[in-house]
Amino acid sequence: MEVQAWFKTVNPNSEWDKVSLGGVEDVADLKRAISMEMDPASFTIKATYNDDTDPENAIQLNPMTKLKTVLPSPVGSSTKIINFFVILPPAPSE
Repeated sequence: MEVQAWFKTVNPNSEWDKVSLGGVEDVADLKRAISMEMDPASFTIKATYNDDTDPENAIQLNPMTKLKTVLPSPVGSSTKIINFFVILPPAPSE
């Protein structure tokens, strides 16, 4: 079974979407995978756990962070869900 992650953009707000984590080892890889699902842009990724879907509570992930340090251990972990938020840069003002 292929592992997938849920993500959504925060500015502008989007619906939740999925991206495959096959071949993804760190946050930089995750950014590349997400950019294939949406217009490529410079963005940051933040994450929350379990039922917390408020991006204000999300922690920013460093591009060099290994995902295995962010993702829950399948055995004995209380973390069941990781929510990834894509933070786009502000649109240039006209």
